[in-house]
Amino acid sequence: MRLVLSSIVQTAKEDMTSGSSEMTAKLLQSLRSVLSSNRNLNRMEWQEFAAALKEARPGIAPFHNISAIISEIAGNMSLSDWNEAIAKKIEEVAHDEMEAAKSIAERFAQIQSSSTFLTISYSGTILAALLHQKLHGEPMVYVAESLPFGEGRMTAKKLTQQGMNVRLITDSMIGGVIDEVDCCVVGADAIIPEGVVNKVGTRALAATCMTAGKETYVLASELKIAKLDKVELGRSTKGGEGYPELSQSLEVTPMDLVDHIVTNKRDLPKSSLTWK
Repeated sequence: MRLVLSSIVQTAKEDMTSGSSEMTAKLLQSLRSVLSSNRNLNRMEWQEFAAALKEARPGIAPFHNISAIISEIAGNMSLSDWNEAIAKKIEEVAHDEMEAAKSIAERFAQIQSSSTFLTISYSGTILAALLHQKLHGEPMVYVAESLPFGEGRMTAKKLTQQGMNVRLITDSMIGGVIDEVDCCVVGADAIIPEGVVNKVGTRALAATCMTAGKETYVLASELKIAKLDKVELGRSTKGGEGYPELSQSLEVTPMDLVDHIVTNKRDLPKSSLTWK
């Protein structure tokens, strides 16, 4: 596999701060750039890239789906110009993804116009949806900081820069503020048959919402829906003061804790999902 492709995989592996949608946008832009100047990549190189991309971030559905698209085209022996076919498909996917956040924000606003929201971690899709709510009022947003990496602080900062009324809270305060919010809204790295893959803390947030009688909305593009071969949750252990310290970046929130899934194509109850 050539450096232009392997460097894309390496960048994806090392990105620990971007939201899933932003990582997908970066991936698509990198692929568009490569394909604009490299139309002589052979089938094997593309298949190696697809496999490596899938392994780089196994819990992120768009990577899985984009990998599958590339692998299928590269393996289609009836195609004489697989580079052109891959380029065309990547352009289609990129166009859908560029419009996804706006479409989701508009669709979410049609079904939910609360004044106080609770979210966790960082998601470009959630950011767009919350900022869109500002067009119709002055919403308040509680943002859980989202340890161990603290991506919630980035969400709070960006919302504040746009004039939003924001309160950053520790993850342990979710239960303390739940009675002050109207609903919870989260993004997703993947939506799989077992549930929603997102930042650790999402499950506790959704469970707290359910017990308080509040609804949890998952906002994500259609590209996030997939049957993944495996989900890497990023658990690690380090030595503490005589005892091990466990840390984890992602987790799976069961579908029975989710009320609505809103994508760029549809608003659906969790029971409406079908799996191929």
